[in-house]
Amino acid sequence: WIDDTGVLRMNRGYRIQYSSSLGPYHGSLHFGSHMTDAVTKALAFETVFSNAVTGFPVGAAVGGSDFQPLDKSESELQRFCQSYMTELSKYIGPLHDYPMMGMGVAQEEMGYLHGQYKRLRPDAAHTVLTSDFPEARGFGVAYFAKQLLEDKGESIHGKRCLILGSG
Repeated sequence: WIDDTGVLRMNRGYRIQYSSSLGPYHGSLHFGSHMTDAVTKALAFETVFSNAVTGFPVGAAVGGSDFQPLDKSESELQRFCQSYMTELSKYIGPLHDYPMMGMGVAQEEMGYLHGQYKRLRPDAAHTVLTSDFPEARGFGVAYFAKQLLEDKGESIHGKRCLILGSG
């Protein structure tokens, strides 16, 4: 992708797909400097267990890039997303893999990704990008902690909670 000053930039992109025995792959995309191949593999492996526990009938996948969206202009964000989707579109598709929002990937990024996907794959019957879950991943863990404390007659108000591994 090309930044606003005309310099060609390169970032690493990832998509790990584990076990589609229950259905098509389904998993989040994450953008940020924290993303490495090891982090991507760990998040995808965690999704396998999450799907097994919840009974969600889909395969597990996670992807992303070491691209940091927070300090980029709107046009840089758009150009990166288009570049990323150009490569990602080779591995996703209807009934195969449905990427969704994750850390650093919100409605705006999903819009840019979806637009590029539609340009590249006009034959696709429907979108493969989902943004059905506007809450950040891990919200269910916070809700569970709140309910657990309320059942004990306590409140989560004023307490500190550390949640690890929830995306």
